[in-house]
Amino acid sequence: MLDQNKYTQYLKYAVGEIVLVVIGILIAFQVNEWSQNRKNTITEINMLTEIKSNVTEDSIQLKEILRKRQLTATSVARMISQMPDQSFNLDTLSIDLAHFLYFDRFFPTNNAHEMLKSSGLSLTNRLLAVKLSRYFDILQHREVLVNKDIEMAFNEFIFKNRTISKEIIAFDFEKSIKIAHPYDPIFLKELLNQLILFKDNNNGTLNYTISTLKENNQLLIDVRNELKRLQH
Repeated sequence: MLDQNKYTQYLKYAVGEIVLVVIGILIAFQVNEWSQNRKNTITEINMLTEIKSNVTEDSIQLKEILRKRQLTATSVARMISQMPDQSFNLDTLSIDLAHFLYFDRFFPTNNAHEMLKSSGLSLTNRLLAVKLSRYFDILQHREVLVNKDIEMAFNEFIFKNRTISKEIIAFDFEKSIKIAHPYDPIFLKELLNQLILFKDNNNGTLNYTISTLKENNQLLIDVRNELKRLQH
């Protein structure tokens, strides 16, 4: 019986040791998992902070492009209304032409999103990940293309349309354009044709930029909210 009691005590001790080892292993796994999750969260916060900075930079560009495209739309509409009866003021015409013949390039900022993709890190907010992909992979590219269309139209207009380009005698970039013979009927007819053709192109570009800026603003809100969630 004495031997049996010793064996029972030894067995209990052995089981207790095993239980303690198992608990220790589980705790170690939990601590390791918590540590890894914490590292991932810190990495995600850093990535989203950089993405917020990129989207903010885009926002500044888009607002300026939109402002100038709206100036262009106003100037084009005014010239179209004044060309037929030659009711334009020469000083106003020179400013309107400068607005008309101005374009902006869009240089998207996407390095943070590219880093996120190459890191293999999956954002915990899957809906935000989809929105980021749509913005950086689709909307930025679309904005580049529509602004390039405007640039190509201007190059065609300035370098290949001799009826108009030969009349330009002074070009103060974005401020004013002086015309040699502003009341020449051939010049006015060709300018009116070009303005009418350009109007729809510009308005279409304007609508795309408004749409992109709207999604840009919403994305900024979503990223800020996600950062607040991760940081608390």
